[in-house]
Amino acid sequence: MEHQDETLKQINRSGFPFQLRVEHEIRTSQAQHGWEVASREHPWGTPDSESSGFIDLVLSHRTCTSDRLVIECKRVKADDSRQLQWIFLLADQELSPIKRASSFEVGGALSTSSPLGSTEWKEARLWDNDVQVDPESPESEFCILSGDDSKRQPILETLCAEVLESIEGLAQEEVRIQHSQSKGLILRFIFPAIVTNAKLRVCQFKSSDVKIADGKLDLDTVTLTSMPFIRFRKSLATEFPKGKFSALKDAHQARERTVFIISAEGLPEFLKGWKVKGGPMQFAIDEFASKFDLWPHP
Repeated sequence: MEHQDETLKQINRSGFPFQLRVEHEIRTSQAQHGWEVASREHPWGTPDSESSGFIDLVLSHRTCTSDRLVIECKRVKADDSRQLQWIFLLADQELSPIKRASSFEVGGALSTSSPLGSTEWKEARLWDNDVQVDPESPESEFCILSGDDSKRQPILETLCAEVLESIEGLAQEEVRIQHSQSKGLILRFIFPAIVTNAKLRVCQFKSSDVKIADGKLDLDTVTLTSMPFIRFRKSLATEFPKGKFSALKDAHQARERTVFIISAEGLPEFLKGWKVKGGPMQFAIDEFASKFDLWPHP
C-alpha cells in the first residue's frame, strides 16, 4: 500500500491526468459545440528554427472546417486554494466585452504560373491580430500568478510564447499534408488557447489609486470579478515584425497576439459560443485571398 501511495503521488504531480480530463470533457460534449479532437500530444517543429515540442490538444470544428484551436493544458498545483487563481489587471478600464483575437492564417494552392498552363504550389501565412471572434470576453495585458518569479519571465508569458510558436509549426505541417496530395486548396485559421484549473479573476482599479510610496492598492479601491475565460493580449513576439514602421508604437502593436485563457469549468461555454465573423469562406476571401492572390476571388 505504501508503494501504491507513492506511485499515486508521482502520478498526481504530473499534468497529464488533467490534460486527459480536459480531452474527455471535449469529446463527451462534442454534439453541443461541434469541436472534435484532431490530435493530441502532437509533435511540432518550426521550419526556421530548432524549436520543437508537443501540442497538448489540436481541435478542429465540424462546420467551421478551416478553424483550429491549439490548446495547452496547464494544471496549477497549490496547497492553499487562494493560490489557485490567475489575476488579470484592468487599470482605468471598464469590464467591456471584446471580440478581437489573433489567428495564424495559412493558405496554399496550386496556381497557374504561365500561359502554357503549368502550375506551381504557392503558400502564404501571417498573423492577423484583429479577427472578430465570439464568445466575447474582457481583455487584459497584465496577469499575476502566485508562482511568478521576479527574476524570470512571467509564467503566463512563457506559456503563451510556446503556444504561439507551436501554432506556426502546426500550420507548416497542415500545408505539407495538402501539398503532398498535389491538389486543391488549403486554408487554416489557427487560434491559441490555454486551459487551466485555476480560477480566473479580473481586478479593476484606477491607476491614480495606487499608492506611489509603496505601489500598493487598498481593498476599497479595487473590484474583483470572476470570469470563465478572458483574452490575454500582449506584445508576445520578440522578433522584429515584417513591414515598414515609423515608430516604436507601430512595431509594438504588430507584435501583439491574443491568447484565449480559459478556466476548465468555463471551457464548454467557450466552445459552444464559438463563431468567427463572416464564416470561414467569407473570412478566407476577405482576409486572405485579397492579400496574397493565391486563387481567383471577386
